[in-house]
Amino acid sequence: MDFSKDEIGKRYRELHAARAPLVDERDRLWADLNAIVGGDTDLPVGEAKAAEEKVRARIKEIQAELAPIDNEYAGCARFLGARAAEYLA
Repeated sequence: MDFSKDEIGKRYRELHAARAPLVDERDRLWADLNAIVGGDTDLPVGEAKAAEEKVRARIKEIQAELAPIDNEYAGCARFLGARAAEYLA
Protein backbone atom coordinates (compact mmCIF):
# COMPACT_ATOMS: atom_id res chain seq x y z
CA MET A 1 0.00 0.00 0.00
CA ASP A 2 1.15 3.48 -0.85
CA PHE A 3 1.17 5.65 2.27
CA SER A 4 0.68 8.96 0.48
CA LYS A 5 -1.94 11.37 1.76
CA ASP A 6 -4.00 10.80 -1.38
CA GLU A 7 -4.05 7.02 -0.93
CA ILE A 8 -4.84 7.29 2.77
CA GLY A 9 -7.53 9.84 1.93
CA LYS A 10 -9.02 7.42 -0.61
CA ARG A 11 -9.06 4.64 2.01
CA TYR A 12 -10.58 7.07 4.52
CA ARG A 13 -13.45 7.74 2.10
CA GLU A 14 -13.93 4.00 1.51
CA LEU A 15 -14.08 3.33 5.25
CA HIS A 16 -16.48 6.22 5.77
CA ALA A 17 -18.80 4.77 3.12
CA ALA A 18 -18.56 1.30 4.69
CA ARG A 19 -19.32 2.46 8.22
CA ALA A 20 -22.12 4.94 7.45
CA PRO A 21 -24.95 2.39 6.95
CA LEU A 22 -23.84 0.44 10.02
CA VAL A 23 -23.77 3.57 12.16
CA ASP A 24 -27.21 4.60 10.87
CA GLU A 25 -28.66 1.18 11.70
CA ARG A 26 -27.00 1.15 15.13
CA ASP A 27 -28.34 4.61 15.96
CA ARG A 28 -31.85 3.61 14.88
CA LEU A 29 -31.62 0.48 17.03
CA TRP A 30 -30.44 2.52 20.02
CA ALA A 31 -33.52 4.74 19.63
CA ASP A 32 -35.71 1.63 19.43
CA LEU A 33 -34.03 0.17 22.50
CA ASN A 34 -34.52 3.39 24.45
CA ALA A 35 -38.21 3.34 23.57
CA ILE A 36 -38.57 -0.31 24.59
CA VAL A 37 -36.68 0.07 27.87
CA GLY A 38 -38.43 3.35 28.66
CA GLY A 39 -41.86 1.79 28.19
CA ASP A 40 -42.70 4.07 25.28
CA THR A 41 -44.14 1.22 23.21
CA ASP A 42 -47.47 -0.56 23.26
CA LEU A 43 -45.79 -3.94 23.63
CA PRO A 44 -46.80 -6.23 26.49
CA VAL A 45 -44.01 -6.88 29.00
CA GLY A 46 -43.11 -10.31 27.63
CA GLU A 47 -42.90 -9.07 24.05
CA ALA A 48 -40.96 -6.01 25.12
CA LYS A 49 -38.40 -8.19 26.90
CA ALA A 50 -38.01 -10.39 23.81
CA ALA A 51 -37.72 -7.32 21.55
CA GLU A 52 -35.13 -5.81 23.90
CA GLU A 53 -32.99 -8.95 23.75
CA LYS A 54 -33.23 -9.05 19.97
CA VAL A 55 -32.28 -5.38 19.59
CA ARG A 56 -29.38 -5.68 22.05
CA ALA A 57 -28.05 -8.71 20.17
CA ARG A 58 -28.16 -6.87 16.84
CA ILE A 59 -26.43 -3.82 18.36
CA LYS A 60 -23.62 -6.12 19.58
CA GLU A 61 -23.30 -7.61 16.09
CA ILE A 62 -23.05 -4.17 14.54
CA GLN A 63 -20.48 -3.07 17.11
CA ALA A 64 -18.40 -6.15 16.27
CA GLU A 65 -18.61 -5.29 12.56
CA LEU A 66 -17.72 -1.65 13.24
CA ALA A 67 -14.73 -2.26 15.52
CA PRO A 68 -12.13 -3.07 12.84
CA ILE A 69 -13.55 -0.43 10.49
CA ASP A 70 -13.43 2.21 13.22
CA ASN A 71 -9.87 1.27 14.19
CA GLU A 72 -8.61 1.71 10.65
CA TYR A 73 -10.79 4.80 10.14
CA ALA A 74 -9.26 6.41 13.25
CA GLY A 75 -5.75 5.53 12.05
CA CYS A 76 -6.41 7.19 8.72
CA ALA A 77 -7.85 10.24 10.47
CA ARG A 78 -4.76 10.53 12.67
CA PHE A 79 -2.53 10.24 9.62
CA LEU A 80 -4.49 12.91 7.74
CA GLY A 81 -4.67 15.17 10.77
CA ALA A 82 -6.63 18.39 10.51
CA ARG A 83 -7.21 17.80 6.80
CA ALA A 84 -9.24 14.58 7.28
CA ALA A 85 -12.58 16.31 6.68
CA GLU A 86 -11.33 17.61 3.35
CA TYR A 87 -11.12 14.04 2.06
CA LEU A 88 -14.83 13.47 2.70
CA ALA A 89 -15.92 16.48 0.67
